[in-house]
Amino acid sequence: MAAELGISWPVAHRHYAAHADTVLTEPEPPAVLGVDETAAAGRSGHGIRARAGEERTERFETNFTSLAGGGRLLGRVAGRTGKAVTGWLDDRGQ
Repeated sequence: MAAELGISWPVAHRHYAAHADTVLTEPEPPAVLGVDETAAAGRSGHGIRARAGEERTERFETNFTSLAGGGRLLGRVAGRTGKAVTGWLDDRGQ
């Protein structure tokens, strides 16, 4: 779509993500939460942003999935630290 509109991928993605944030809702808490780390996309560690608005990218990311029924991806954060995991969980509240 970016090429068709004559805009760069980062611009297209930024606007897509901003729109998605307005229409997507937080999923229901899973019965069983799966937590796994993976290498972020790109050979040089250009993965997802460490926190919204930061320019720094991480080499690894932590993914959160529902292990009970469907294995749906619930979210992901940059990094593979305990702080990354607890930060994501804290953002969801009880």
